[in-house]
Amino acid sequence: MTGGHMGALDIEATRDSRRYVKALSTVIDAVVWLARRASKSGLNCLLWELMPSASEPPHHPKEAEAILSEVNALTPIPVRLCLDLGHCCASDLPAPGDPEEWLRRLLPWTRMVHLQQTDGTEDRHWPFTPAYNSRGIIDPRSIIEIVYDSPEDTVDLVFEFAHPMTAPPRQVVNDYRQSIELWCRFL
Repeated sequence: MTGGHMGALDIEATRDSRRYVKALSTVIDAVVWLARRASKSGLNCLLWELMPSASEPPHHPKEAEAILSEVNALTPIPVRLCLDLGHCCASDLPAPGDPEEWLRRLLPWTRMVHLQQTDGTEDRHWPFTPAYNSRGIIDPRSIIEIVYDSPEDTVDLVFEFAHPMTAPPRQVVNDYRQSIELWCRFL
């Protein structure tokens, strides 16, 4: 399994529906080609990460469901979603999305979840430490309970924190240690 973000559209394409359809079609064709290559290389799945920007589709559940339905009708291996819990904050949506609601809705498509603590208004990539948990909206117990209902045999849970380059290494290690300890309580 491999994958990630699968391309970006220019800003003009996000403002013009005809350009959007054409640009998205090009991205979909490229993902289908990648899935075919991945299959020939022995991979059993390709991941496509949901992003928090309209120029980086898919960026909300309805769009993800439509794109993945179209792509999977054309590929020899499944293309599944990598859902980052902090990516539910696309600025073009009427309100930030609820990460738990998005995970429930997209669970049939989801093979990987990027775990980060966030306040729901920005893509924060905070660790799961007491200081950030007091400001954050991600509840590890709820996320794990949702994931247990997945139709997939395996859903990978992957920390994705973004420490500043100037963060002391001991702080980074300690943040990961605290995050691991918290999540292990619910696994």
